[in-house]
Amino acid sequence: QAVQTLSRLNRCHPDKKDTCVVDFVNDRQTIYEAFKPYYDVTRIAETTNPNHLYAQQTEILQYGLIRDEEISGFVEIYFQKKPDTGRLDALVQAAVKRFSEAHGPQCPKKAQQSGEAFKGSIRSFLRLYEFVTQLVRFVDVDLEKFYLFVKHLLP
Repeated sequence: QAVQTLSRLNRCHPDKKDTCVVDFVNDRQTIYEAFKPYYDVTRIAETTNPNHLYAQQTEILQYGLIRDEEISGFVEIYFQKKPDTGRLDALVQAAVKRFSEAHGPQCPKKAQQSGEAFKGSIRSFLRLYEFVTQLVRFVDVDLEKFYLFVKHLLP
């Protein structure tokens, strides 16, 4: 039954970019076992707590690669009627350049691994943010700005 539910998820509305599984009737282990044969990696989140967003944001910021002024500048341009994509890209590329200098292929293996952890933290934050904001009204403007900026950091 879980596999049939997955196939139904693929039918999404034309205006939606992705799908989201909010809950299953089955317990966590049953769902895990049902999906395991079809995926190399099956991710099932533990219970969701919106406060984890702040912990993840703090973790990402501790790398020192993202600047508040770049986030503010990005958001200011992003919400204009006709945003200047060149200026948006320049703000994002500044953080990308810092990342490349600190964690790129020219760096020691430990620094490269730290860079992979940074990207993983961003992916985790994005998944949780997108999930939580579908379920609850979340009114933290600074967190929304942070989300918009980091969403554009990864390809």
